[in-house]
Amino acid sequence: CFERGRDTSDSEQVSGPTLALLTSTRLQYIACLGFLLWAAADICQFESVGGRWNVKLAWNKADTDEYINNTLPFAIPAVFLFTGLSCIRHIFDAFSRADGERKRALGSVSYIMQLTACCLCVGILSIPMTDLTPKLAASKYFGSQLFQPIWLHARQYHLSSGYGLFRRMTGVGRASGAGWAGLGEPSVVARPEIIILAQFEEDTASNSTTWTELNFRWKPGNINQRPLQVAPHQPRLDWRMWFAALGKYNHNPWLISLIDRLLQNCPDAINLLNEEDIVAGRKRIARIRSQLFVYDFTRIPSAWSQSIPGTVLLKDGKVQEKTELVEVGRLQWWKQMMRYPDQFWTRSFVREYSPALEANNTSVRQFLLSAGYSTSCTVRYNERCGFLSYDGLSLCKLTMALRKSGAVWLPVALLVAAWMWLLRSLFNGHRREGHGAYCGDKNGRGFIRNEKKQQ
Repeated sequence: CFERGRDTSDSEQVSGPTLALLTSTRLQYIACLGFLLWAAADICQFESVGGRWNVKLAWNKADTDEYINNTLPFAIPAVFLFTGLSCIRHIFDAFSRADGERKRALGSVSYIMQLTACCLCVGILSIPMTDLTPKLAASKYFGSQLFQPIWLHARQYHLSSGYGLFRRMTGVGRASGAGWAGLGEPSVVARPEIIILAQFEEDTASNSTTWTELNFRWKPGNINQRPLQVAPHQPRLDWRMWFAALGKYNHNPWLISLIDRLLQNCPDAINLLNEEDIVAGRKRIARIRSQLFVYDFTRIPSAWSQSIPGTVLLKDGKVQEKTELVEVGRLQWWKQMMRYPDQFWTRSFVREYSPALEANNTSVRQFLLSAGYSTSCTVRYNERCGFLSYDGLSLCKLTMALRKSGAVWLPVALLVAAWMWLLRSLFNGHRREGHGAYCGDKNGRGFIRNEKKQQ
């Protein structure tokens, strides 16, 4: 934050070579590069298997926890230390370059405010990192007691939240045998998905035992439906159903609430389905149950695909039996890639996820009330403004008008334009400041004065 538009040779004369060396950007880059090279050599194990280079992780969970416990308590305070040293150096520079007490004071206050904001951001964002290991959660790091209350206060506004990648990747199945390129196990895909099944009122009236699968807008369901979700788009409901598939229904009361609202024919819940007859009111749901499946893609019959147990292979876009190994050339592979397949997914049944439920079930109502969920349909979106106070009424009507007219993109476009204007102003300001400081005299003022005269 502080290194833009500076003349390092001038700062060394002002703040001293030792302080300039400690806060040098090049030294920080060299240290980071050296650390990354050491980490790559220590964490990864490179080997050649059958003429193919392979990379394996040399660390296990215990090694990773030990490394985190030994480095993180010192790394975060080091950030505060070097940020403070950089701020002190730039305060010295501000006093040496600025003319007059007013400019010196303003420059010092500006750097102190940047230091405070930077330390607050780093301190608040580092609190969730202490949960990486049990030892670190108990011991914390030096100074974490100062930021813990601030983080708890900011957490309720969702200004800071803990986030991390999965330690164990979901959707990976188990199979015996040798993997591709010398890997220990075959790379079997087993993405868990909840499939909701329904019986309609006409089915129950005729004592039919037929269950119909309900399709959602984005999540995998029908094995012949091509994937609709494209990153980075993450539909909230379909995305949360993927996480619910990793556990049990009693740990996900929101899913039972969704089923209960579907049984009550609540419009907001019905509109989440990709079922035209149900949305239009031509069919009404009477009973719902759910099952758990694991999904995988169908594959082109390459040597790699045929080495994976349980895969469904395609030839000319159609499912074929997996019998003997068939070599597929590069040209043939591209031809198979360009064909529209008849079947995109393959799935296997795992277990029943939730039992069959009906509307106005007493046990379901008690379960939802104990979890803090409402047992009735929520207010419709077009009626929500009538329940607000006068202060929020005008804003509510404005958002309703934007939604109804399909102009939701308008505020987004205005925000993007404002953000681009702000970035342009910041970059132009830094460019002018840096150019003048670099091309000017010892005090960094000559070029700016000449430029003003020319203008």
